[in-house]
Amino acid sequence: MTICKNLALLFAITLTLLACTPLVDTHPPSLATATTLAQQAHPPTPALGADAFPTVRVVSPTSPLAQTSPAPMLGATPLAGAAPIKSLAKAGDGGASAIAWSLDSKLLIVGGALGVSVYEADALQMVRHIDAGTWVKSVALSPDGHTLAAGPGKSLSDLTQSMVTLWNVDTGQKLRALDAGQAGIVVAFSPDGRTLATVGRDVVRLWNVATGQPVRDFELAWWDIIFSPDLRRVGIWEEKATLWDLETGAPLFVEERSINGAAFSPDSAKMAISVDGRGDPDTIEIFDANTGQLLRTLEGPYASKLAFSSDSRQLAAAGGHVKIWDMDTGQLAHTLDGDGLALALVFSPDGRTLAVASSDLLKLWDIDNGQVLHTFEFQVDWGGGRPPLSFSPDGHRFAALDRSSLRVWNIMSGQLLQTVNNKAVEKSVLTPDDYLFVFRAGETKVWQVDRTAGQLKALSDLSGPSSVNPFDPYLVAISPDGQILALAQDRAIQLLDAKTGRLLHTLEGHPGTVLSLLFSPDGATLASTGELPLRAFSSGPVGNSDIRLWDVKTGNLLSTHETYPWLVFIEAFPSVQIVLTGRHQFDACSRGSQGDVAAYSTSSLLSSQGDASPLWSSAAFPYANSFSQGLYGNVIAAVSQSNHCLRQGPVEVWNVQTGETLLTVSLGKRAATNLPIFVTSLALNPEGTAVAIGGDDGSLGIWNINTGQRSHLLQGLTARATRLLYSLDGQWLVSGNADGALQVWDAASGQLVQTVWEHSGLVNDLLSSSDGRIIVSSSDDGTVRLWDIGSRSPLPPPTPFTSTFHTIVLDSIANADSGFQSPPTGRVSLKEIPFDLSPRIFKSQAAPAPHAAYPTTAQLPVDVSNAYRLHLLLNTGNGFTQFSGKTVGEVAVTCDGVRTVIAQLKLGQDVREWNASSSEVVSTATRARLAWSGAIADAPATGYIDLLSLSLPTVCQQGRLSLIEIADTSDTLGSLDPALNLTGVTVESRQPGQ
Repeated sequence: MTICKNLALLFAITLTLLACTPLVDTHPPSLATATTLAQQAHPPTPALGADAFPTVRVVSPTSPLAQTSPAPMLGATPLAGAAPIKSLAKAGDGGASAIAWSLDSKLLIVGGALGVSVYEADALQMVRHIDAGTWVKSVALSPDGHTLAAGPGKSLSDLTQSMVTLWNVDTGQKLRALDAGQAGIVVAFSPDGRTLATVGRDVVRLWNVATGQPVRDFELAWWDIIFSPDLRRVGIWEEKATLWDLETGAPLFVEERSINGAAFSPDSAKMAISVDGRGDPDTIEIFDANTGQLLRTLEGPYASKLAFSSDSRQLAAAGGHVKIWDMDTGQLAHTLDGDGLALALVFSPDGRTLAVASSDLLKLWDIDNGQVLHTFEFQVDWGGGRPPLSFSPDGHRFAALDRSSLRVWNIMSGQLLQTVNNKAVEKSVLTPDDYLFVFRAGETKVWQVDRTAGQLKALSDLSGPSSVNPFDPYLVAISPDGQILALAQDRAIQLLDAKTGRLLHTLEGHPGTVLSLLFSPDGATLASTGELPLRAFSSGPVGNSDIRLWDVKTGNLLSTHETYPWLVFIEAFPSVQIVLTGRHQFDACSRGSQGDVAAYSTSSLLSSQGDASPLWSSAAFPYANSFSQGLYGNVIAAVSQSNHCLRQGPVEVWNVQTGETLLTVSLGKRAATNLPIFVTSLALNPEGTAVAIGGDDGSLGIWNINTGQRSHLLQGLTARATRLLYSLDGQWLVSGNADGALQVWDAASGQLVQTVWEHSGLVNDLLSSSDGRIIVSSSDDGTVRLWDIGSRSPLPPPTPFTSTFHTIVLDSIANADSGFQSPPTGRVSLKEIPFDLSPRIFKSQAAPAPHAAYPTTAQLPVDVSNAYRLHLLLNTGNGFTQFSGKTVGEVAVTCDGVRTVIAQLKLGQDVREWNASSSEVVSTATRARLAWSGAIADAPATGYIDLLSLSLPTVCQQGRLSLIEIADTSDTLGSLDPALNLTGVTVESRQPGQ
């Protein structure tokens, strides 16, 4: 029996949370109130993501490995002369992703995020840096050592537009750019240096190095591909193997069976392929690479990696163990003990040493005696496939690339000679006093922003624990004053002096891995949450997860609050008074997954040592993975989705003090695939009046929170927006994109005004200085960059105001107590809004012809100046499920003689059935809050009255409101199907003042 051939360890944990039990009834309504007119999501656009790419190999110690990256979107022309941001400084050394040795072993070429670095191999000192203008992911050096070919590999720019560049290694001079199109991955030079091979999506291309012209293209659909060292043959395999003659374009043989791996001998005479027996024993077949003739068949075992020795007389085959075969006799010469599945192997130039990389170890074996010479810790990048391993041609040094670094060892002594970090920036924080903290895996560096000189000054390198938290690769928080650094490692939290790295306190007590950390705005309190361990042999958690509050000065635990099975995240601490959390019940990707967003009073958390009740919650969120806070602190946005479970939810914007829903937006689905469009970036403008939302389909839009309408669909993204940031004056919207570009839009017009390319990897953070002048961007390319966005003042603080409530007594048709057993009447306060309620309500009838007792429209004359918001106690009668999502009414106001429709009442969004006792009626209203519940006369059920709050247009806020109209516009089945039930009306006006 064959063992598993392709080990794919893709453990994608995108726990994003929320969806919890309702506060009142078992048919949960949303508990938030809508002030928007309508939900307006932009239409879905086709996905523009890159296709899957192959693994590319050439039998050479300098073989690069391709990596995947996103494809760019269609561009737009920026405004002429507009340049809001200016580059100031860079910190970080980028990273290494491709290596090549000169044949005389004197030079080591390293391609990386910042271009190409040329090292003198003996001292490993950099002698030259070549700014290639892109992240160089594939390199090849000509045999004479003078010409370097550098390509973007599986590029951060579209492979349909990628350029391969030829450089003079001695001078750093650019010789020629080859418009490689889809064939942008550099493979190798021919032995005479006259031909260069590149590959890409479904194409193999040969180039004339002297002229820069393509010699021949092969349009081949492939997955794995290898070139013979003389560039005369190419082997391609997936479910079958094909050997092609690159000079004639003809296939020499086709092996129809499933193939695990393949390799050419260094003399280009042989090709070995590992054949999947599919139930029969696996074999290794040796072919003549010139004729395609089968020369020899070796009996198994399974091998996914093959490598010939430099003299072509030995073949190493690696699966679980490594077996070495004598090619002259076909006999098994050695069996080396394995350390799990081998992911890469290569012989030294003299054929006496074999390097074998498994998932976390790299071993150098002495082939003569089968003993291990050296063992190195080596973390293989699973996402990138097999890491490149490379001996120097003189056999004295060995270089290896993994996700975190390029390392060079002395082969004889095993001494580590050089490490070039290749770590993405995982988080960056800019404090109010201009200290910049940059976090990479196991590494924390502190810089100071010199605004006068426009520079970054390196201060210190703090050592911190590497987090094992599976939800955040480096869980960190910094106090608002920049003095205290909190780091989480498993179940413990360390508080450090942020300037010196000195340990202040260790906070322990969480039963599971710490999931979130957040300082209060005054820096005195740290809030943390933790994951609960699961019961053995059960999918359920041990108990309820908790929120813990800690005294930062003393390190003492102030309170522990149990909240919800299994997870709770603190994603926003918008004020000292309120803690905003996301909660999630463990049931994997079940459709019944529950969770919510909940707000707690800090005082109740501190005073309670158990189960404090939230001030409000939104049960419309089964998952939530991103919060974005408005400058004023009262407006906050969250997105509900689970990429792992392919579960999409809306973006919601709330007033964090009241739980009032201000806006709900869903990005919809892709037209071509019907898959959900997931939110990749989110930002609120400083005034809290607009939200920008980026999608993984490459879309970017701005929604007006007051009107609920999408005001702009922004054009010209170079790739999906991974981070969004408004300038502090609200004039500009800045996007950081998956391809490293920063783009700036005019927030008022939605016009693209600037695109800058300095990062070569995904932008994972955008930060603003306290005065709004400086922007800091950080990237997967391992760098942070400093930008000047101009000397603009932030928005002034909001003008204080006083609210006045004008209650309206309904003297209309039907008796409320005909449905409710004990309805509220008289002067009452519901959800902090006063109402004057009579036992009579407005009850509508649209069609057939309205009965005199049940009119179509309620017209309420009023006289209110500076009317800011309209509050309605509203629900429906006979709101059956067949009307769900349909418009059943509208609300209009007349101010200064101008009539404006301010809401279209949709069943299930703005209103719901008052009696939720049946599954045949709509029992939710996601934009309304439950204001009252009570018994129904002569029925074993509960009735509900909802509060719908609507913002009024500017003409009302600055003028005089004279008329309110609530109209039934439904298509009915019978006399009252469905009807509008209006119980109370209050107008809120606002006047400047304390």
